[in-house]
Amino acid sequence: MYLPEKVKDFPHAPGVYLMKDGDGKVLYVGKAIDLRKRVGSYLKEEGDGRYHIQFLMKRVVDIDYVMTDSEKEALLLENTFIKKYNPRYNIHLKDDKTYLSIKLTKHDFPRVLATRQIKKDGGTYFGPYTSAQSAHETVEFLEKHFRLRNCSDHELANRVRPCLQHQIHRCDAPCVGLIQKEAYADLIQQTKLFLKGQNQDLLRIVKDEMVHHAAHEEYEKAAAARDLIHSLEETLEKQKIEKHTWIDQDVIAVFREGEEMTWCVMMIRQGKVWETKFHHLKGLEDNDDVMASFLNQHYQERFLPDEILVPYDFPLKDSLTQIFSEKKEKKVLILIPQKGDKKDLIDLAFRNAKDAYEHRAQKEVGIQETLLKLQEELGLQNFPHRMECFDISTLSGQFNVGSLVCFLNGVPEKSGYRKFKIKKSYPVDGVFQPNDFLMMKEMLGRRLKHVGEEDIKWQKPDLMIIDGGKGQLNIVSAVMEELNIRDIDLISLAKEKENETQDKVFLPGRKNPILLGKHANSLHLLMRIRDEAHRFAITYNRKLRGKSFLKNS
Repeated sequence: MYLPEKVKDFPHAPGVYLMKDGDGKVLYVGKAIDLRKRVGSYLKEEGDGRYHIQFLMKRVVDIDYVMTDSEKEALLLENTFIKKYNPRYNIHLKDDKTYLSIKLTKHDFPRVLATRQIKKDGGTYFGPYTSAQSAHETVEFLEKHFRLRNCSDHELANRVRPCLQHQIHRCDAPCVGLIQKEAYADLIQQTKLFLKGQNQDLLRIVKDEMVHHAAHEEYEKAAAARDLIHSLEETLEKQKIEKHTWIDQDVIAVFREGEEMTWCVMMIRQGKVWETKFHHLKGLEDNDDVMASFLNQHYQERFLPDEILVPYDFPLKDSLTQIFSEKKEKKVLILIPQKGDKKDLIDLAFRNAKDAYEHRAQKEVGIQETLLKLQEELGLQNFPHRMECFDISTLSGQFNVGSLVCFLNGVPEKSGYRKFKIKKSYPVDGVFQPNDFLMMKEMLGRRLKHVGEEDIKWQKPDLMIIDGGKGQLNIVSAVMEELNIRDIDLISLAKEKENETQDKVFLPGRKNPILLGKHANSLHLLMRIRDEAHRFAITYNRKLRGKSFLKNS
């Protein structure tokens, strides 16, 4: 689909968008408060304005997105995707840092600290926090109000007298035995409750302190307490998108409309939403076996996580749990969360499944309308359900290759793609030389010989598209005439020249080209197919050149 048309279907919701090239490689990851508005700004004539974004948009072929519940979740998910895909055009934005977390070390007298490194060292981690300042203020608050140590383990073990922190009432000096392990453990337990968000009583204490300081005209201390209350309320906002856990999870949700359904599988690895996949299925019966059938097929050859979160119970859940656990050789849980963060993840996956279903439905209606319009505008005898496009790629008469790409209902059908090695030269007036017309004739002849075969790999196309002008079209018309093929529509698509405003469509037996309109969806579809054939041919040409270079080096 033409990108501006696709973006019109994006939701007015927060999320992350991924810009991709023709090979599906992620070029750029961005976040947005309003996905449709933000992504649409890239496609306006004046563009984004940033210099490297101008280069980016020349290479973008497709844009996908994942919705989130808030801008903050989008920020965290953007960070995860940048680290996963290492997109080229995020180079000015990314670094090797991750967000700060607060850690309680594993020790008889634990220490609290802010860290960017998450290790399996027995420590307890809370966060992450998008505001480094708030995280550091929280650590300072914990040290001050719970009097937790901030010295290293080495200093704790070797100190013989209390340090300055004890003298200013910021530490109870476990280093010299002024607080027992049990009493310190009580402080740590209160700290954990606070960091888990169970902090109403603690906040009340701070507010009481603020009132107390104000009553005694200790205005600086009262202001500091007021600022800490604000900082804590901001910092301790709960996160659903990213939590520190070493459990791998898959979150499953499904949206159904009649016989059609869209499944969303949200993959969470080490606490991060790592990838979201969608599966569109049709014709399944509405019974209790649907969930079991989907899970059983989905995990046939895929990685099994530690937990699979599903939206509802189903009869074969226990049997699948046993099968998955035996396959993984480790306990796999299938859970039906009813509340809390896991239920929030189910709800988020459902929203994405519903959005993907609606987007696909709108897209299918739009494609059918575009194909009907194309049939009418070009006077085609067939509805262009299956379209094939052909292109030639060569380098100074060497590594001559041809490409065939197939589109079904306006969508690439990779099983129908074909590559052709073509002769280096042909006899023209007694002299062997490269000839684009004869190369096209060779490739089309080899393709058309399979018309009429029952092999599904060589199904007959409804429309054949040639990259080129009237000369290339006449060559292919002659080949089809020789093979007595008259039930396949044929057109060629010529790129616009300097003094022209749009690509032109040529039809056999017609002198003048047809102009579909610069902004016509039908023209954009033909251009997309032509560009995909060109990309596929260039890729094959480069592959052969690379092999030749390695062979001769």
